[in-house]
Amino acid sequence: RAALRDPEFTETVVTRAFTGRYARALRNGFIDKHDAHAVFGFPQAAMITGPIQAAAVKLGDPHGVGMWTGAQFGNVRTGSATDIVQELAI
Repeated sequence: RAALRDPEFTETVVTRAFTGRYARALRNGFIDKHDAHAVFGFPQAAMITGPIQAAAVKLGDPHGVGMWTGAQFGNVRTGSATDIVQELAI
């Protein structure tokens, strides 16, 4: 969640580096390093990167985990789900 507001993360990319399937994520160091040679092969690729991502989460390292998000992540709002839905309904 913090990465959504972190000025270090300014763009999203469609990658298969984490799971072997295409998905949109915040561009980070893992994607920059591994996307060019990522393989198709879900769930096998996800099984390989799973321990890496788990370790990155424990370390608080946003460059080792897939941070899935939509293209308009910059418009994210904070608050309770109730408040956000009520605001959208207006």
